[in-house]
Amino acid sequence: MIYAETISEAWLSSLHLFADGAQLNRYESDRGPCVEREDVLISVRRPSTEPIVADAYPKVFRPLIDGVVSAFVDDPSVRQSSLRQRLYAWPRRSGKDGGLSAEPLNQIELARKMISESPNSRFIMAGFWDPEIDPFLPNPVAPLHASFRVRDGLLRSTLMVRTVDAWMGAFPMFVGFAALHRSLAESTGRGIGGVSFFVLSYHVYELDLPMVTELLL
Repeated sequence: MIYAETISEAWLSSLHLFADGAQLNRYESDRGPCVEREDVLISVRRPSTEPIVADAYPKVFRPLIDGVVSAFVDDPSVRQSSLRQRLYAWPRRSGKDGGLSAEPLNQIELARKMISESPNSRFIMAGFWDPEIDPFLPNPVAPLHASFRVRDGLLRSTLMVRTVDAWMGAFPMFVGFAALHRSLAESTGRGIGGVSFFVLSYHVYELDLPMVTELLL
């Protein structure tokens, strides 16, 4: 479990999970050998606090941040992505024949409506994983589902993730989901509470381990 004040602190703290080899799974993934921590919980108390971008995050990866943020907040300038499509244009299935209805489902607009009208509900969810599609893709979406709830006037949000590369992909995902969290809070008149990430497979490729280790020294 990682508890931190800011996203930058949370990401840096999470890398320390790879310092103890006894706690790591090692296996050959389809993209090369990697080490993994299972069922990692990362909780950020103040996700909108600056600085958002950690100084230690490699500059070569930083363009990824803008792309992931754009997908989470439905920026029309971003190219179509599975993440954005699942959140803002989920194909709505209806009818006995299983056909697709004409109008896709905007899950975030639905979440925004429920936060405004039923803020204490435990039904405010958004799904990413499509069991009819994703098991057959070479690179399916990493997030599985997100939940939103209002407690003590603050919006609290949780993102459950199938797998993410802790070195390259985790930080953009943390920042992107925090941007969505902030947008939902502000548009519904709620305070900005904490965000949490539960990652089933938090991993680093072995070729990146020396850079992670050097950063932790």
